Amino acid sequence: TIPGWKDADERADQCRKKIEILKSEVVLALKIAEEQGKRRKKIITASVIAACLIIALLFVLFTEIIPNSQYNDAVALMNDGKYEEAISAFKDLDDYKDSKDKLAEIHYLNANALMNDGKYEEAYAEYRKELPHKQNDIELLTKLAHLALILEKREDAKAYYGKMLEVDPANILAHEQLIDLFVHEDKFRYYLLRGNLHALQQQLSYAKSDYKKAIENAKDEEEALPARFLYAGLAEGQEKLQEALGHTPVQVFVGATIGLIAGLLL
Repeated sequence: TIPGWKDADERADQCRKKIEILKSEVVLALKIAEEQGKRRKKIITASVIAACLIIALLFVLFTEIIPNSQYNDAVALMNDGKYEEAISAFKDLDDYKDSKDKLAEIHYLNANALMNDGKYEEAYAEYRKELPHKQNDIELLTKLAHLALILEKREDAKAYYGKMLEVDPANILAHEQLIDLFVHEDKFRYYLLRGNLHALQQQLSYAKSDYKKAIENAKDEEEALPARFLYAGLAEGQEKLQEALGHTPVQVFVGATIGLIAGLLL
Protein backbone atom coordinates (compact mmCIF):
# COMPACT_ATOMS: atom_id res chain seq x y z
CA THR A 1 0.00 0.00 0.00
CA ILE A 2 0.95 3.56 -0.38
CA PRO A 3 1.11 5.30 2.99
CA GLY A 4 -1.32 8.13 3.23
CA TRP A 5 -3.16 7.06 0.11
CA LYS A 6 -6.81 7.37 0.85
CA ASP A 7 -7.71 4.44 3.30
CA ALA A 8 -4.60 2.41 2.61
CA ASP A 9 -3.37 2.55 6.21
CA GLU A 10 -6.70 1.43 7.52
CA ARG A 11 -6.78 -1.48 5.09
CA ALA A 12 -3.28 -2.51 6.03
CA ASP A 13 -4.22 -2.51 9.68
CA GLN A 14 -7.25 -4.70 8.94
CA CYS A 15 -5.07 -7.16 7.03
CA ARG A 16 -2.65 -7.37 9.95
CA LYS A 17 -5.54 -8.09 12.28
CA LYS A 18 -6.89 -10.78 9.96
CA ILE A 19 -3.46 -12.37 9.80
CA GLU A 20 -3.27 -12.40 13.59
CA ILE A 21 -6.74 -13.92 13.77
CA LEU A 22 -5.76 -16.61 11.23
CA LYS A 23 -2.61 -17.35 13.19
CA SER A 24 -4.68 -17.73 16.36
CA GLU A 25 -7.15 -20.01 14.57
CA VAL A 26 -4.33 -22.15 13.19
CA VAL A 27 -2.74 -22.45 16.62
CA LEU A 28 -6.14 -23.33 18.11
CA ALA A 29 -6.78 -25.91 15.39
CA LEU A 30 -3.41 -27.48 16.05
CA LYS A 31 -4.11 -27.61 19.78
CA ILE A 32 -7.53 -29.14 19.13
CA ALA A 33 -6.00 -31.71 16.79
CA GLU A 34 -3.34 -32.53 19.38
CA GLU A 35 -5.97 -32.96 22.08
CA GLN A 36 -8.08 -35.14 19.79
CA GLY A 37 -5.01 -37.28 19.05
CA LYS A 38 -4.35 -37.70 22.76
CA ARG A 39 -7.99 -38.61 23.34
CA ARG A 40 -7.85 -41.15 20.51
CA LYS A 41 -4.74 -42.72 22.04
CA LYS A 42 -6.48 -42.86 25.42
CA ILE A 43 -9.55 -44.41 23.83
CA ILE A 44 -7.44 -47.00 21.98
CA THR A 45 -5.48 -47.80 25.14
CA ALA A 46 -8.66 -48.07 27.17
CA SER A 47 -10.21 -50.31 24.48
CA VAL A 48 -7.19 -52.62 24.47
CA ILE A 49 -7.25 -52.86 28.26
CA ALA A 50 -10.98 -53.52 28.23
CA ALA A 51 -10.57 -56.21 25.57
CA CYS A 52 -7.82 -57.90 27.61
CA LEU A 53 -9.99 -57.82 30.71
CA ILE A 54 -12.91 -59.30 28.81
CA ILE A 55 -10.71 -62.08 27.40
CA ALA A 56 -9.31 -62.81 30.87
CA LEU A 57 -12.81 -62.86 32.34
CA LEU A 58 -14.05 -65.21 29.62
CA PHE A 59 -11.03 -67.48 30.16
CA VAL A 60 -11.70 -67.72 33.89
CA LEU A 61 -15.41 -68.13 33.23
CA PHE A 62 -15.01 -71.04 30.81
CA THR A 63 -12.01 -72.75 32.43
CA GLU A 64 -12.85 -72.37 36.11
CA ILE A 65 -16.21 -70.89 37.05
CA ILE A 66 -18.46 -72.84 34.67
CA PRO A 67 -16.53 -76.17 34.91
CA ASN A 68 -16.41 -75.91 38.70
CA SER A 69 -20.16 -75.36 38.80
CA GLN A 70 -20.70 -78.31 36.43
CA TYR A 71 -18.34 -80.45 38.55
CA ASN A 72 -20.29 -79.65 41.72
CA ASP A 73 -23.54 -80.50 39.94
CA ALA A 74 -22.07 -83.81 38.75
CA VAL A 75 -20.93 -84.69 42.29
CA ALA A 76 -24.42 -83.86 43.58
CA LEU A 77 -25.95 -86.19 40.97
CA MET A 78 -23.57 -88.95 42.01
CA ASN A 79 -24.38 -88.49 45.69
CA ASP A 80 -28.10 -88.58 44.88
CA GLY A 81 -27.70 -91.93 43.13
CA LYS A 82 -28.50 -90.48 39.70
CA TYR A 83 -25.64 -92.38 38.14
CA GLU A 84 -26.56 -92.19 34.47
CA GLU A 85 -26.88 -88.39 34.64
CA ALA A 86 -23.68 -88.15 36.67
CA ILE A 87 -21.80 -90.28 34.12
CA SER A 88 -22.89 -87.96 31.32
CA ALA A 89 -21.92 -84.88 33.36
CA PHE A 90 -18.43 -86.15 34.21
CA LYS A 91 -17.82 -87.22 30.61
CA ASP A 92 -18.48 -83.63 29.52
CA LEU A 93 -15.90 -82.40 32.06
CA ASP A 94 -13.18 -84.57 30.49
CA ASP A 95 -9.90 -83.97 32.43
CA TYR A 96 -11.22 -81.31 34.82
CA LYS A 97 -10.01 -82.01 38.38
CA ASP A 98 -10.53 -85.72 39.16
CA SER A 99 -13.45 -86.18 36.75
CA LYS A 100 -12.01 -89.36 35.23
CA ASP A 101 -11.54 -90.92 38.67
CA LYS A 102 -15.08 -89.91 39.61
CA LEU A 103 -16.36 -91.41 36.37
CA ALA A 104 -14.70 -94.73 37.18
CA GLU A 105 -16.14 -94.60 40.71
CA ILE A 106 -19.63 -93.97 39.36
CA HIS A 107 -19.41 -96.92 36.97
CA TYR A 108 -18.63 -99.11 39.99
CA LEU A 109 -21.47 -97.65 42.09
CA ASN A 110 -23.85 -97.93 39.17
CA ALA A 111 -22.82 -101.55 38.65
CA ASN A 112 -23.52 -102.32 42.31
CA ALA A 113 -26.97 -100.78 42.01
CA LEU A 114 -27.71 -102.67 38.80
CA MET A 115 -26.58 -105.96 40.33
CA ASN A 116 -28.77 -105.39 43.39
CA ASP A 117 -31.70 -104.79 41.02
CA GLY A 118 -31.02 -108.09 39.25
CA LYS A 119 -29.85 -106.38 36.05
CA TYR A 120 -26.86 -108.65 35.69
CA GLU A 121 -25.96 -108.01 32.05
CA GLU A 122 -25.92 -104.25 32.59
CA ALA A 123 -24.01 -104.62 35.85
CA TYR A 124 -21.43 -106.83 34.15
CA ALA A 125 -20.88 -104.22 31.43
CA GLU A 126 -20.44 -101.47 34.05
CA TYR A 127 -17.95 -103.48 36.11
CA ARG A 128 -15.91 -104.14 32.97
CA LYS A 129 -15.61 -100.38 32.44
CA GLU A 130 -13.98 -100.15 35.86
CA LEU A 131 -11.51 -102.99 35.20
CA PRO A 132 -8.84 -100.92 33.33
CA HIS A 133 -8.53 -98.74 36.45
CA LYS A 134 -8.44 -101.66 38.92
CA GLN A 135 -6.89 -104.61 37.14
CA ASN A 136 -5.61 -106.17 40.38
CA ASP A 137 -8.61 -105.39 42.57
CA ILE A 138 -9.77 -108.69 44.08
CA GLU A 139 -13.23 -107.37 44.98
CA LEU A 140 -13.88 -106.21 41.42
CA LEU A 141 -12.49 -109.42 39.92
CA THR A 142 -14.69 -111.45 42.26
CA LYS A 143 -17.82 -109.58 41.19
CA LEU A 144 -16.95 -109.93 37.52
CA ALA A 145 -16.29 -113.64 37.90
CA HIS A 146 -19.52 -114.14 39.85
CA LEU A 147 -21.59 -112.31 37.23
CA ALA A 148 -19.84 -114.20 34.45
CA LEU A 149 -21.03 -117.45 36.06
CA ILE A 150 -24.58 -116.12 36.40
CA LEU A 151 -24.56 -115.07 32.74
CA GLU A 152 -23.04 -118.42 31.73
CA LYS A 153 -19.88 -116.79 30.41
CA ARG A 154 -17.69 -119.66 31.56
CA GLU A 155 -14.54 -118.62 29.73
CA ASP A 156 -14.77 -115.12 31.18
CA ALA A 157 -15.26 -116.59 34.64
CA LYS A 158 -12.14 -118.74 34.23
CA ALA A 159 -10.14 -115.70 33.16
CA TYR A 160 -11.27 -113.61 36.14
CA TYR A 161 -10.69 -116.36 38.69
CA GLY A 162 -7.32 -117.02 37.06
CA LYS A 163 -6.46 -113.33 37.40
CA MET A 164 -7.45 -113.52 41.07
CA LEU A 165 -4.91 -116.33 41.56
CA GLU A 166 -2.30 -114.24 39.78
CA VAL A 167 -2.89 -111.42 42.27
CA ASP A 168 -3.51 -113.67 45.28
CA PRO A 169 -2.22 -117.25 44.77
CA ALA A 170 -3.72 -118.33 48.11
CA ASN A 171 -7.25 -117.20 47.23
CA ILE A 172 -9.49 -120.09 48.32
CA LEU A 173 -12.61 -118.89 46.47
CA ALA A 174 -10.80 -118.70 43.14
CA HIS A 175 -9.45 -122.21 43.58
CA GLU A 176 -12.87 -123.60 44.49
CA GLN A 177 -14.63 -121.96 41.57
CA LEU A 178 -11.99 -123.01 39.04
CA ILE A 179 -12.19 -126.57 40.37
CA ASP A 180 -15.96 -126.53 39.71
CA LEU A 181 -15.43 -125.07 36.24
CA PHE A 182 -12.90 -127.71 35.22
CA VAL A 183 -14.41 -130.78 36.88
CA HIS A 184 -16.16 -132.06 33.73
CA GLU A 185 -14.00 -130.58 30.98
CA ASP A 186 -10.33 -130.81 32.00
CA LYS A 187 -9.33 -133.44 34.54
CA PHE A 188 -5.68 -132.34 34.54
CA ARG A 189 -6.46 -128.77 35.59
CA TYR A 190 -9.19 -130.01 37.92
CA TYR A 191 -6.80 -132.25 39.91
CA LEU A 192 -3.95 -129.74 39.73
CA LEU A 193 -6.12 -126.98 41.21
CA ARG A 194 -7.68 -129.32 43.75
CA GLY A 195 -4.20 -130.38 44.82
CA ASN A 196 -3.26 -126.71 45.27
CA LEU A 197 -6.36 -126.12 47.38
CA HIS A 198 -5.59 -129.11 49.60
CA ALA A 199 -1.99 -127.90 49.96
CA LEU A 200 -3.23 -124.45 51.01
CA GLN A 201 -5.47 -126.14 53.57
CA GLN A 202 -2.49 -128.18 54.84
CA GLN A 203 -4.17 -131.43 53.71
CA LEU A 204 -0.92 -132.68 52.25
CA SER A 205 -1.83 -136.33 51.71
CA TYR A 206 -4.89 -135.28 49.68
CA ALA A 207 -2.76 -132.78 47.79
CA LYS A 208 -0.22 -135.46 46.85
CA SER A 209 -3.01 -137.76 45.71
CA ASP A 210 -4.49 -135.02 43.53
CA TYR A 211 -1.13 -134.15 41.98
CA LYS A 212 -0.62 -137.82 41.08
CA LYS A 213 -4.06 -137.90 39.45
CA ALA A 214 -3.19 -134.71 37.57
CA ILE A 215 -0.06 -136.41 36.23
CA GLU A 216 -2.15 -139.39 35.15
CA ASN A 217 -4.63 -137.15 33.35
CA ALA A 218 -2.07 -134.95 31.60
CA LYS A 219 -2.22 -135.11 27.81
CA ASP A 220 1.58 -135.41 27.60
CA GLU A 221 4.75 -135.21 29.66
CA GLU A 222 5.13 -131.47 29.10
CA GLU A 223 1.71 -130.77 30.58
CA ALA A 224 2.44 -133.15 33.46
CA LEU A 225 5.56 -131.24 34.57
CA PRO A 226 3.86 -128.71 36.90
CA ALA A 227 2.01 -131.50 38.69
CA ARG A 228 5.27 -133.45 39.05
CA PHE A 229 6.99 -130.38 40.42
CA LEU A 230 4.25 -129.74 42.97
CA TYR A 231 4.13 -133.39 43.97
CA ALA A 232 7.89 -133.37 44.40
CA GLY A 233 7.61 -130.42 46.74
CA LEU A 234 5.54 -132.58 49.07
CA ALA A 235 7.68 -135.70 48.77
CA GLU A 236 9.81 -136.60 51.74
CA GLY A 237 13.44 -137.51 51.35
CA GLN A 238 15.73 -137.34 48.37
CA GLU A 239 14.85 -140.82 47.09
CA LYS A 240 11.14 -139.99 46.95
CA LEU A 241 11.98 -136.65 45.36
CA GLN A 242 13.93 -138.31 42.52
CA GLU A 243 11.23 -140.95 42.11
CA ALA A 244 8.52 -138.32 41.96
CA LEU A 245 10.33 -136.11 39.50
CA GLY A 246 11.35 -138.53 36.79
CA HIS A 247 13.18 -135.55 35.28
CA THR A 248 16.12 -133.38 36.19
CA PRO A 249 15.32 -130.57 38.65
CA VAL A 250 15.99 -127.92 35.98
CA GLN A 251 13.56 -129.54 33.53
CA VAL A 252 10.91 -129.76 36.21
CA PHE A 253 11.38 -126.19 37.37
CA VAL A 254 11.10 -124.73 33.86
CA GLY A 255 8.15 -126.93 32.96
CA ALA A 256 6.38 -126.23 36.21
CA THR A 257 6.74 -122.48 35.82
CA ILE A 258 5.24 -122.57 32.34
CA GLY A 259 2.62 -125.14 33.29
CA LEU A 260 1.49 -123.30 36.38
CA ILE A 261 0.94 -120.12 34.39
CA ALA A 262 -1.03 -122.06 31.78
CA GLY A 263 -2.87 -124.19 34.33
CA LEU A 264 -3.75 -121.60 36.92
CA LEU A 265 -3.96 -118.37 34.95
CA LEU A 266 -5.55 -119.96 31.92
